[in-house]
Amino acid sequence: MQVSLEWLSEFVDLPSLEELSHNLTMAGIEVEEVINPAAHVSGVIVARVESLEKHPDADRLQVCKVNDGKELRTVVCGAPNVTEGMIVPYAQIGAKLPGFEISKRKMRGVVSEGMLCGRSELGLEDIVDGLWELPAGLSLGDDVFEAVGMGPSLVLGITPNRPDCLSHLGIARELAASTGARLKPTKWRLLEKGGDVAGQARVIVKEPGACPRYALRALRNIKIGPSPEWLVRRLEQAGQRSINNVVDATNYVMLEYGQPLHAFDMGRVEQDAGLPTIVVRYAEDGEVIETLNDEKHELTASDLVIADPVKPVALAGVMGGALAEVTDSTTSVLLESAYFEPTGIRRTSKKCRLHTDSSHRFERGADPGMVERAIDRCAQILTEIAGAEVSKGTLKTFQKGSIVGDVNLRLEQIERILGVGMNAEQVVGLLEPLDIRCVAKNEDALRFETPSFRPDLTRERDLVEELARRYGYNNIPECLPSTGGPVVGIGSVSRATDVARQALRALGINETIHYAFGSPSVYQGDVLASGETVRIMNPLGEEFSAMRTSLLPGLLDSLSRNQRQQATTVKLFEVGTVFFQKGEINSE
Repeated sequence: MQVSLEWLSEFVDLPSLEELSHNLTMAGIEVEEVINPAAHVSGVIVARVESLEKHPDADRLQVCKVNDGKELRTVVCGAPNVTEGMIVPYAQIGAKLPGFEISKRKMRGVVSEGMLCGRSELGLEDIVDGLWELPAGLSLGDDVFEAVGMGPSLVLGITPNRPDCLSHLGIARELAASTGARLKPTKWRLLEKGGDVAGQARVIVKEPGACPRYALRALRNIKIGPSPEWLVRRLEQAGQRSINNVVDATNYVMLEYGQPLHAFDMGRVEQDAGLPTIVVRYAEDGEVIETLNDEKHELTASDLVIADPVKPVALAGVMGGALAEVTDSTTSVLLESAYFEPTGIRRTSKKCRLHTDSSHRFERGADPGMVERAIDRCAQILTEIAGAEVSKGTLKTFQKGSIVGDVNLRLEQIERILGVGMNAEQVVGLLEPLDIRCVAKNEDALRFETPSFRPDLTRERDLVEELARRYGYNNIPECLPSTGGPVVGIGSVSRATDVARQALRALGINETIHYAFGSPSVYQGDVLASGETVRIMNPLGEEFSAMRTSLLPGLLDSLSRNQRQQATTVKLFEVGTVFFQKGEINSE
């Protein structure tokens, strides 16, 4: 996960970069890398092209008069998009860019005092061919990266049990808890100026168990085009590339709130009862969908799809389909936000070999409480950057039931597990900044309501782990575990195998340990084995699909491998368990 510090600062006041990195790491969120786009660039400032004229000896070059905030500079430029009044990055004489340094030089007889830069010259992703046109109103002479707010980003290692940290809001929550700061209130507001959404589209959820929450908004009069500079910059700082304003808005909200969204071209969604209709259902065996990456996938009845009355238009939670893709000609959009049951998304993603930003979040457990807020935020952004007219209301299919958890915590368990005693007030004070609210307590135990964005908090031990994070692992005293315990007699079988091991090792024979599973063809061909093999329901592959019926194939494989490495004397043995369909388990 890559997060922008400038973006994070909208949610919470940030400490210094060093303190921020330390706080995140101590909270269990490893800071793997700090990416600073200005690290290899210096001497590049904001400037304005005041005038330009053709180069006297080169048809493709222009001689520009550039205002750097102090005086006019003569710069020779060959960019096709340079125009008078343009605000651009200007690399002064002595400026350092990735791979080279700027010096005064003659270009076809005209001295150039520096260089006007495109994004690629500054080490950024190219968006247009030519110069990087900066927003109007920037102060001339300011450092270009500081002027546009393009600061450092952090690459974070997020563990699979923390899907809530796959967003800027989630990281801001952790920072607020660790620093004692408060999250800043949001400032956006959605204006609905269209007609009632109920008369513009329909939603049918046939599989509420696989999709407990589904929301749809209708947006009309959209103008598809490039995204504004601020949105492109934010996506770039989070490691994403810009596509178009609609797709960028959905990606922006996913990175901001952790909720994946998808936009369908309303005009390409088939109608039922006179309205464009979205159906959430399982695929039919053999049904085929072409996804946005131009690949075709044959589906089974275990794959959840988003469909219209005729065809599937998306692999639910994984990737959209090509038949309802937003294109340059799109004018109306159906915007989707949903919560999908994680195991189904994981199964489809693995089977189709499609690991996307969306599936990465859904298969770990997205926040069911974010479905409505995220779709409203995306609609609000599209009103600003695409001129969208948002219909009034949201088509929703939400299953009844609480989306928050309920976990009991015994105070005695804290000291037993952590070695640190805590009273009720300390426990509440450590957990409440994480939105883990105490709803009941007595002398010995507390009951907490866990937030919808923390699907990993289901047991008492999970809350103890949260207390350890908040208390600080470095503050927990070190002590050796107790090695005491009752003396248990060694059984005759264990004694026999131990004696056999010792005897074989004394004879210079090496013990080997092999996998307890392998190819069924190997075991069926073993003369010492008998009966059918025990098959594994979810094997890694055919060669690992059966439990072993003999130790001999593993020993022979190790013998062969050693001989291929020119080992002339090989003595091996193994003690292990073999498996049969019927009868008792044997040991060899």
